[in-house]
Amino acid sequence: IHLSLFDLQFLNCQQRSLMIGQNFSYWCKYDDDSLLTKFICKGDDPSTCQPLVNTTNTEMNMKFSMTDNKQKKNISITMREVTVNDSGTYWCGSESTDRRRFFIHKLSVTVGESCSYLTLPASVSPFKLYQETELKSCCYSFTING
Repeated sequence: IHLSLFDLQFLNCQQRSLMIGQNFSYWCKYDDDSLLTKFICKGDDPSTCQPLVNTTNTEMNMKFSMTDNKQKKNISITMREVTVNDSGTYWCGSESTDRRRFFIHKLSVTVGESCSYLTLPASVSPFKLYQETELKSCCYSFTING
Protein backbone atom coordinates (compact mmCIF):
# COMPACT_ATOMS: atom_id res chain seq x y z
CA ILE A 1 0.00 0.00 0.00
CA HIS A 2 1.36 3.41 -1.00
CA LEU A 3 -0.05 6.46 0.78
CA SER A 4 0.68 9.85 -0.73
CA LEU A 5 1.09 12.67 1.75
CA PHE A 6 1.23 15.67 -0.55
CA ASP A 7 -1.23 17.94 -2.31
CA LEU A 8 -0.74 19.85 -5.59
CA GLN A 9 -3.87 22.02 -5.42
CA PHE A 10 -3.68 25.61 -6.67
CA LEU A 11 -0.23 25.10 -8.17
CA ASN A 12 1.35 28.12 -9.88
CA CYS A 13 4.11 27.39 -12.43
CA GLN A 14 6.95 29.46 -13.86
CA GLN A 15 10.02 28.92 -16.02
CA ARG A 16 13.18 31.01 -15.84
CA SER A 17 16.39 31.14 -17.86
CA LEU A 18 19.37 32.40 -15.86
CA MET A 19 23.00 33.17 -16.61
CA ILE A 20 25.88 31.53 -14.74
CA GLY A 21 26.90 33.63 -11.71
CA GLN A 22 23.59 35.50 -11.53
CA ASN A 23 21.67 35.96 -8.26
CA PHE A 24 17.96 35.22 -8.62
CA SER A 25 15.04 36.06 -6.34
CA TYR A 26 11.44 34.95 -6.57
CA TRP A 27 8.48 34.60 -4.26
CA CYS A 28 5.73 32.10 -3.61
CA LYS A 29 2.33 33.21 -2.36
CA TYR A 30 0.47 30.97 0.06
CA ASP A 31 -3.12 30.96 1.29
CA ASP A 32 -4.02 31.46 4.90
CA ASP A 33 -2.14 29.10 7.21
CA SER A 34 0.82 31.14 8.40
CA LEU A 35 1.62 28.64 11.17
CA LEU A 36 2.81 25.93 8.78
CA THR A 37 6.50 25.46 8.00
CA LYS A 38 7.27 26.71 4.47
CA PHE A 39 10.02 25.08 2.42
CA ILE A 40 11.70 24.83 -0.98
CA CYS A 41 12.94 21.59 -2.45
CA LYS A 42 14.50 20.50 -5.74
CA GLY A 43 13.54 17.55 -7.94
CA ASP A 44 11.19 16.56 -10.75
CA ASP A 45 8.90 14.59 -8.43
CA PRO A 46 7.49 16.59 -5.48
CA SER A 47 7.09 13.42 -3.40
CA THR A 48 10.86 12.83 -3.45
CA CYS A 49 12.32 16.33 -3.92
CA GLN A 50 15.39 17.22 -1.84
CA PRO A 51 14.79 19.92 0.83
CA LEU A 52 16.98 23.01 0.43
CA VAL A 53 15.75 25.49 3.04
CA ASN A 54 12.70 26.06 5.23
CA THR A 55 11.27 28.74 7.50
CA THR A 56 12.32 26.90 10.68
CA ASN A 57 15.91 26.35 9.50
CA THR A 58 16.90 29.20 7.17
CA GLU A 59 20.61 28.30 7.46
CA MET A 60 20.18 24.81 5.94
CA ASN A 61 21.79 25.75 2.64
CA MET A 62 24.08 28.76 2.16
CA LYS A 63 23.20 29.05 -1.55
CA PHE A 64 19.54 29.78 -0.72
CA SER A 65 17.89 32.22 1.64
CA MET A 66 14.23 32.43 2.54
CA THR A 67 12.07 34.96 4.35
CA ASP A 68 8.41 34.57 5.29
CA ASN A 69 6.24 37.70 5.05
CA LYS A 70 3.16 36.60 7.00
CA GLN A 71 1.32 39.89 6.35
CA LYS A 72 1.63 39.53 2.56
CA LYS A 73 1.35 35.73 2.82
CA ASN A 74 4.40 34.99 0.69
CA ILE A 75 7.87 33.59 1.04
CA SER A 76 10.80 35.19 -0.77
CA ILE A 77 13.63 32.96 -1.97
CA THR A 78 17.06 34.03 -3.24
CA MET A 79 19.47 31.74 -5.10
CA ARG A 80 23.05 33.04 -5.03
CA GLU A 81 25.59 32.78 -7.87
CA VAL A 82 23.75 30.14 -9.90
CA THR A 83 25.65 27.44 -11.78
CA VAL A 84 24.62 24.88 -14.38
CA ASN A 85 24.07 22.43 -11.49
CA ASP A 86 21.27 24.70 -10.24
CA SER A 87 19.18 23.92 -13.33
CA GLY A 88 16.11 21.86 -12.49
CA THR A 89 12.67 21.91 -10.92
CA TYR A 90 12.04 23.68 -7.61
CA TRP A 91 8.92 23.44 -5.46
CA CYS A 92 7.63 25.86 -2.81
CA GLY A 93 5.35 24.37 -0.26
CA SER A 94 4.25 24.12 3.33
CA GLU A 95 4.26 21.24 5.76
CA SER A 96 1.61 20.64 8.41
CA THR A 97 2.27 19.35 11.90
CA ASP A 98 1.27 15.85 10.76
CA ARG A 99 4.03 16.09 8.06
CA ARG A 100 1.58 16.42 5.16
CA ARG A 101 3.07 18.56 2.37
CA PHE A 102 1.15 21.12 0.30
CA PHE A 103 2.84 22.38 -2.88
CA ILE A 104 1.95 25.90 -4.01
CA HIS A 105 4.52 26.80 -6.65
CA LYS A 106 6.64 25.02 -9.27
CA LEU A 107 9.66 26.77 -10.78
CA SER A 108 11.68 25.33 -13.67
CA VAL A 109 15.16 26.86 -13.92
CA THR A 110 17.65 26.58 -16.78
CA VAL A 111 21.12 28.02 -16.20
CA GLY A 112 23.52 28.65 -19.08
CA GLU A 113 26.11 31.06 -20.42
CA SER A 114 23.41 33.15 -22.10
CA CYS A 115 19.69 33.55 -21.51
CA SER A 116 16.97 32.60 -23.97
CA TYR A 117 13.54 34.08 -23.46
CA LEU A 118 10.19 33.71 -25.13
CA THR A 119 9.39 37.07 -26.73
CA LEU A 120 5.68 37.76 -27.08
CA PRO A 121 4.13 39.70 -29.96
CA ALA A 122 2.61 43.05 -29.00
CA SER A 123 -0.88 41.58 -29.50
CA VAL A 124 -0.51 39.23 -26.51
CA SER A 125 -1.53 40.73 -23.20
CA PRO A 126 0.78 39.74 -20.34
CA PHE A 127 -2.21 39.97 -17.96
CA LYS A 128 -4.22 37.54 -20.12
CA LEU A 129 -1.23 35.20 -20.28
CA TYR A 130 -0.91 35.40 -16.48
CA GLN A 131 -4.61 34.58 -16.06
CA GLU A 132 -4.31 31.58 -18.38
CA THR A 133 -1.23 30.44 -16.48
CA GLU A 134 -3.13 30.58 -13.20
CA LEU A 135 -6.18 28.75 -14.55
CA LYS A 136 -4.38 25.99 -16.43
CA SER A 137 -1.33 25.68 -14.15
CA CYS A 138 0.86 25.90 -17.25
CA CYS A 139 4.40 27.16 -17.25
CA TYR A 140 5.37 30.25 -19.25
CA SER A 141 8.39 32.49 -19.41
CA PHE A 142 8.06 35.87 -21.06
CA THR A 143 9.83 39.16 -21.64
CA ILE A 144 8.02 42.31 -22.68
CA ASN A 145 9.91 44.43 -25.21
CA GLY A 146 9.18 48.10 -25.47
